[in-house]
Amino acid sequence: MSNTTSLRNRIDHKVSDGVIEQIDFECYGILRVTGWSARAPQTFITAVGSHGALPLLNHFLLARPDLVKSGHASAFQLEFKVSIDALPIELRADGTVLDQFTLEKVSAVGMRAPEYAILLDTDHVPARENIYSVGMPSDSLSPEVLMLAETLEPPILDFGCGSGVLVRALRGEGREVRGLEVDRPEIRETLSKKDAAGITLYRGTLPLPYDNNEFKSVIASEVLEHIVDYQPVIRELARITSQNLLVTVPDMACIPMTSVHHVVPIHLLEASHVNFFTAKSMTAALAPYFSSFKIYRVGNFEVNSCFVPGSLALLCSGKKPFLR
Repeated sequence: MSNTTSLRNRIDHKVSDGVIEQIDFECYGILRVTGWSARAPQTFITAVGSHGALPLLNHFLLARPDLVKSGHASAFQLEFKVSIDALPIELRADGTVLDQFTLEKVSAVGMRAPEYAILLDTDHVPARENIYSVGMPSDSLSPEVLMLAETLEPPILDFGCGSGVLVRALRGEGREVRGLEVDRPEIRETLSKKDAAGITLYRGTLPLPYDNNEFKSVIASEVLEHIVDYQPVIRELARITSQNLLVTVPDMACIPMTSVHHVVPIHLLEASHVNFFTAKSMTAALAPYFSSFKIYRVGNFEVNSCFVPGSLALLCSGKKPFLR
């Protein structure tokens, strides 16, 4: 999938009483037109697809000092809702074609459903629990986390394995791996009979149902940020591994790094996050039990061409003697 999320076309096309300045196509299915005019823009700007005119999603005015003070023209944004089956699309002003969007052209950004897509056009007012919510276990697998997991010696335990996506991947490679997850309805719904054979569902209590050093390697991927009293859990994970512990958590350095862009990473809307780790705080929490750490950043991305970290992945080794 392309990392590009938008097509930008600065056109500065003059109309009889204004200018159409820019056309943007967004990967989440919005065609946006920005400009200024003395006329209502929806009366002369249209987007026509294979099935006819596209629905106008939004019409906004923009508070531009040069136009607000003049009073005779207004800056605007029009947004049209786009679907793949509407392609090809022509954007027209007073009948003149300004831009065209074909399947080949749109493939440069792709079309994907965004999180919280309903907020693009709903007339409903969502409550806090609709936004800061607890979702279903993820069915996606980070290729970087899988790559790190593939370096571990079996037998392996995936603690907090969710729907078992990492367990499936490792078992598919012939590795000896088991999963452990809290017993809850949404987990049972996502586990197939084949997956369930290698996954234990438990009540979420300590101690964990395993002997000391039962596994050579233990994984806890995107788990500790959900556990209020995480320190006893870390001690248990250290108890049951004889060699390595691989821990991943969201990297909270993302907050200051994105705040300058006035954005917040989407995963911070997960209501069940109760701990917010940095590289130093996560290392400090693990240091009583291990002496060596490789600290990776995974799932990284960019905002306005600036680096933003996704998650921390700490590969711990050198288990301290008093826990052997």
